[in-house]
Amino acid sequence: MSGDVIGKSSNEKIISVNQIREILDMYNIGKKPLAKLLGWGETTVIRYLEGDIPTSEYTEKLQEIAESPMYYYRILMENQNKITNVAFKKSKKAVLEVMMRSKLHAATQYIINQTNAEINVRQIEYILYYSQILSLVFFGEEIFEEDAQLTYNQMPYLNLYEVLKKQGIRTIEMNPDKLSRNDKDILDCVHNACGWYGNKAFIAILSMERKATEDLIESLNSKILTKDCLRNVYGKMFGNFQIKRYQDFPKYLQQRLSQALGRDTLFSTNTYKEI
Repeated sequence: MSGDVIGKSSNEKIISVNQIREILDMYNIGKKPLAKLLGWGETTVIRYLEGDIPTSEYTEKLQEIAESPMYYYRILMENQNKITNVAFKKSKKAVLEVMMRSKLHAATQYIINQTNAEINVRQIEYILYYSQILSLVFFGEEIFEEDAQLTYNQMPYLNLYEVLKKQGIRTIEMNPDKLSRNDKDILDCVHNACGWYGNKAFIAILSMERKATEDLIESLNSKILTKDCLRNVYGKMFGNFQIKRYQDFPKYLQQRLSQALGRDTLFSTNTYKEI
């Protein structure tokens, strides 16, 4: 059997030898230490590289590690006592670098760390969404490159949502220089503003925004909300609400929610948290 692909049959999941090697390189971990982290016999990974066939369970675990640095990080932290301190530190540094390559993930982790992980996935999604919009409208630049999407559950960054739901929310060390001072200021502003509202309030706000831009959304050829689209749409909406700088964002949320509730008067912040 060729050493390039490992698998039992064409109907089962397979993992290539090269993919296993990429795991070792990406996370700067040795073959025996990786096996120990996973609770396997220390020669297990070596045997797979030499052509032995992994079980379906082991194949799935290796594939998930290859696809999710966050999953590997959790395994590494929970099992660090199984490998040497030197191996642990080298691999920890490597996986953190991989995780922070994406500014979307860096911004996500910044939010999580700022809240000491006391935040839910939907709140993270909304903070990211509005932070990106404020940066685009008032500074003409993105915080991260990923585009938002129109989704069934109002999660603008659906892939991130699914990862966080699966892997959980936890604080992680990160290089503070990955985000600019401006990025952090906007994220902090939006986080502080969003902290007064519950998930139902944001669903109501997003529904109002969707109605205000219904014609534009229906004309889109895809479900992707490009950065130019967000900049133009929200630039006009902010103008209508007299939002002249990103620091005015709390006022925008307050006005939008009052509109969504069909009230002209503003409620106390405690009322918003209950919605």
